[in-house]
Amino acid sequence: MMPRFFDPALGASGGLDEDEARHALKVLRLGTGSEIELCDGRGGLARAVLADAQANFSVLQSEQHPRITPGLTVAMAPTKQMDRVEWAVEKLAEMGVDRFVPLLTTRTERGAVRTDRLERIALSALKQSRSLFLMEIAPLTPLNAVLEQFSKTQILLAHCAEAPKTPLSDVPLSTDTVLLIGPEGDFTPEEIALALDRQATGINLGPRRLRTETAALYGSAVLLGSRR
Repeated sequence: MMPRFFDPALGASGGLDEDEARHALKVLRLGTGSEIELCDGRGGLARAVLADAQANFSVLQSEQHPRITPGLTVAMAPTKQMDRVEWAVEKLAEMGVDRFVPLLTTRTERGAVRTDRLERIALSALKQSRSLFLMEIAPLTPLNAVLEQFSKTQILLAHCAEAPKTPLSDVPLSTDTVLLIGPEGDFTPEEIALALDRQATGINLGPRRLRTETAALYGSAVLLGSRR
């Protein structure tokens, strides 16, 4: 399998950035004349050859792949332990989620998120999974702003309140969708009412109470598996 590297420009020629060049030359010990693959995170894929010992390359062949639709956005309240958020981002990116939105709610345990670190994790997952599309990382965003931004998108609200809810297995991914995952203490009654008033669909993830990051992964797996 040809080694794959990330190149956001994906022109006819260019050079790998410092990190990618180090991996190619020092770790994989590739040299002049070695063939590699390049992806730009937007569906572009190219076959290239290293032109010199500085990891400059010339593209031999390139192609553009369409994004798989419908798309899935996961808006998840970040947990107090950032390593759990980072683990979720890595796995969601590997699975093919299009966008991750750290969700600010009344009970969100963390008021700041290093999006630059999450972007690096998503990029690493892109290369590890050999995906062609880089998962977008949004800034920490209040629930109300998410509901406004995606007002014309199917919104699924996973919550634990005693209220009529649709089993997730009954909601196929047949249109662009946002999956809302609340904090460990769940959404407040006011937040649930607000989301439902904005035409969100309340969903049930099953009989067990799941951790925030587990709920995000489970919900995404079910939805991606039902994509139509």
